[in-house]
Amino acid sequence: MSFLFSKNGAILNVQHKKFDEKLHFHTDLISYGTLSQSDHHSGAYIFIPDGEARFIPIGDYDFIRIQQGPLVSRVLINHKLYGLQYKLTNTSGSNDDLIHVSTITHLDTNKDTELALRLSTGIKNEREIFTDLNGFQMIRRKTYDKLPLQGNVYPMPTMAYIEDDYVRLNIMAGQPSGVACLKTGKSSTCCIFTFEVIDSSEQNHELNKCVVDAFLDRRLTRDDGRGLGQGILDNREVISTFKILFESRHKIADRSAQTGYPTLLAHHLSIEFLYPLHIFNSLASKFFFNELKLFPKPSLFPSDYHLVNLRTLSN
Repeated sequence: MSFLFSKNGAILNVQHKKFDEKLHFHTDLISYGTLSQSDHHSGAYIFIPDGEARFIPIGDYDFIRIQQGPLVSRVLINHKLYGLQYKLTNTSGSNDDLIHVSTITHLDTNKDTELALRLSTGIKNEREIFTDLNGFQMIRRKTYDKLPLQGNVYPMPTMAYIEDDYVRLNIMAGQPSGVACLKTGKSSTCCIFTFEVIDSSEQNHELNKCVVDAFLDRRLTRDDGRGLGQGILDNREVISTFKILFESRHKIADRSAQTGYPTLLAHHLSIEFLYPLHIFNSLASKFFFNELKLFPKPSLFPSDYHLVNLRTLSN
């Protein structure tokens, strides 16, 4: 994988080195405000924005660090409102086909602010997005003009994706979040999928782009009258992690189905994300393992089985 960055740290496009095919893709941090009416504004239980999102520009004094190595490469951005990190791996594994995105936010201002990560592509998805229902199944969501902006925001417990006839963009989340697909792309290229720094003055954030917003954190100064009795003012440092996976499609997307399915690769990556391996170190020179033969032939199980619970009985 190869990602092209602007000089202020924004992703401009994606390229797969093997196939030399590109996909226009870029990221931004955005913020929503809330209405000023005393009885109609955002709160702990309600999201009522004061209009469309506003882009958070990168300032001249924001710190950008680029790290490159044979196994891992990173771009880190330190802004006064957030910290943002992009990570690429080169380990000959399944994580080499995606980009890791993580944010650190700590909102402590006296201003109503709701932060979100905006992903923009040229995917022609007709303003449809698939989100999961508590990690169980994927369901089609559609953005309607007759609804206000907040009516088109849906929960994303673990995963979401958008697609057209050529490409699918998977967003795997390490924590529950909200997601919205407010605009659709008007041009898509058939793609399968070096850090490079260029000037982003010619970058157009909105033209012919499909826009997906993943919400990160919120700070609200007023109560919404739904029982909490206060705003959201006890903010702490919040770490949000995502995996962005690009996959080429080999058949026409079904626009009539109400449910969808992640690919086996996306399913495995999501499970690895939510249930990471725990590695323990020991100073002992010898190890003694008690092998548990739980299943007579584990190879008979399909590769998409996930062990939800395990209870062992001692003698």
